[in-house]
Amino acid sequence: MLAYMKLVDLSQPLYDSPPTWPGFPEVKIRRIIHHSKDEVCAKEITTCTHASTHIDAPWHFMGGKYTTVDKIPLEKLYGSAVILDITKENLGEITAEDLEKASPAVEEGDIVIVHTGWHHDEIWNDETRYMILFPGFVKSAVDWLIDKKVKMVGSDIPCVDHPYQTPLSNLRPDLLKGFDKEKYPHFVAHYGFLGNDIPILELLGGDIDKVLERRLNIAAFPLKIVGGDASPVRVVAFLEE
Repeated sequence: MLAYMKLVDLSQPLYDSPPTWPGFPEVKIRRIIHHSKDEVCAKEITTCTHASTHIDAPWHFMGGKYTTVDKIPLEKLYGSAVILDITKENLGEITAEDLEKASPAVEEGDIVIVHTGWHHDEIWNDETRYMILFPGFVKSAVDWLIDKKVKMVGSDIPCVDHPYQTPLSNLRPDLLKGFDKEKYPHFVAHYGFLGNDIPILELLGGDIDKVLERRLNIAAFPLKIVGGDASPVRVVAFLEE
């Protein structure tokens, strides 16, 4: 007898003008054919490939012969995953110690999803806080996950890199100041993961709170964008009950 399978959505919605990375164009969704005039409806979507829940392919940062989004093997996009509950506040650091203590234990070949609580509405709806003051993976965590030979890494934050590891400090020096630049190498998480052929899932959310501290299978299939650096993605967990 087959076990009952519940599907759990781990994705944020895509709609007109959700929170976007500073400097990226706004998402725009508009009707181009109307029920009232044309008897049917169709919409046009204008979006960056990094809006709302999305996947970064290795080519995004590495270029060259690294894998584009349409060439990521399907086997990398589905499999055993751990949903780690590592709640963080403004500018919190996700460290190797956090990952070591979290449950379930990370195993080689896992998809690792880190829940920080950053997807919750009170943060998601505060664009400045969500996009500037988010927590992120620092070098110790990046190295730890690479050593574990994980298959994919994701989180409910807008960028896996800590804000101090990005150019955000140049955009908002009023909010990001007084830190040791040597402690936060430039985009260490993106270069580390993507350089080791580990795709990245960002801006996760949905019903992730329902599957915390669980081991289960997830799927994250992007659009087949030829030569794509990234793609919107619907991330789904398969929960046996």
